[in-house]
Formats: sequence, structure tokens, C-alpha cells
Amino acid sequence: MEGLAVGAEALLCVVFGVAASAKLHSRDALDTFARGLFDLRMLARWAVQPVAVLVAIIEAAVSVALLVACLGQLGLPLGADVAVLGTAALTVGLGFLCCLTATIMLALRRGVRAACPCFGRSAVPLGRRHVIRNSGLVSVAVIGIVGHLVVPSSTPPVGGLLVAVLAGLVLAWPFVFFDEMVGLFAPVDAADDTTRIRN
Repeated sequence: MEGLAVGAEALLCVVFGVAASAKLHSRDALDTFARGLFDLRMLARWAVQPVAVLVAIIEAAVSVALLVACLGQLGLPLGADVAVLGTAALTVGLGFLCCLTATIMLALRRGVRAACPCFGRSAVPLGRRHVIRNSGLVSVAVIGIVGHLVVPSSTPPVGGLLVAVLAGLVLAWPFVFFDEMVGLFAPVDAADDTTRIRN
């Protein structure tokens, strides 16, 4: 189970890291994300920018914590209880993803078709695809937490953990490029418009 945990950490480390860097690499990128939040019509105008900054900071902090946990479990002497750190980071990430998914579902229920600039490069209107994507990430976080909570009968080999990390790194990218992949393979319909909005 430790392999599942470290694989989940690697996957979510990439997803949260890309999301955070997409918002924090420039002021314009952060402003674009803030405009997307405002378009959801759930926050007062004065609260949009602070919430945008808070979201980006949470994503960055979770990504860094998961990176440290992964490296520690691979044997690097980082001076931290990496299992506890990994579990804590996965738990925070799980709570964050649940809140984000609930927000998207509420927006869709209200008929809001605002853009979703989560990963910065481009934005597509919110749709069921985003609920599906986030549900997959929630499942990954749950698997990681369960993997940490199940006490292993023996220390897993470093080679096996390395394979799990590499698998997590590879499997992260379909989540990051989920909109693009769905746009390639799924037909566009009025219920889930995929028109791309360039930043």
C-alpha cells in the first residue's frame, strides 16, 4: 500500500504544482484566475483577489509538501516524518478538491457557464467534465491516504517506490491536459461547450 501512497503523492504533486505555477508565474495570470472566480458569481468583488491568492498558496504548499514526502520515502534524509507529512498534505489536498468540486457543481446547478482557467494556458466553460476530472483526483487522494494508514508488513523496496513515483508523474498529465484530451476525443455539444478562450 505504501507504493500506492507514494504514487498518489507524486501525481497530486504535479497537478497542484502546475495549477499553482499557472496562477503565480505572473500578475496577469493571477488576475485572469481572479476574473474566473468572479465570473462564478459566488464571491463579492472585494473577496475575489484574496481568495485567488489563497487558492494559489494552498496549491503551492500542498505540492511542496507532497514533493518532500515523496523524496523522503525514496530515502533522502530530509529530517521529517515523511509518512505523516504525506498524509497531512493528501488530507489538505482532499479537502481542497472536495471544496472545488462542490463549487463547480453549484455553479453548474445555477446555470453558470464561466470559464475555468485553473491551469492557466487556456480556459473552457465549466462543465460535467470538470466534475469528472476532480472526482478522479479526489479518488487519488483517498487512495493515497488509505495507503499511508495501512501499516506495511515490511519496508517496501526503493525500486518499487521509484516505479510508483514514475507512474504517478506520468498519470498526472492526463489530468492537467484533461480539457484538451476531451476536446480531441469527445463531440462538442451545447450541454458541455468546449470552446477555448485564450488568455
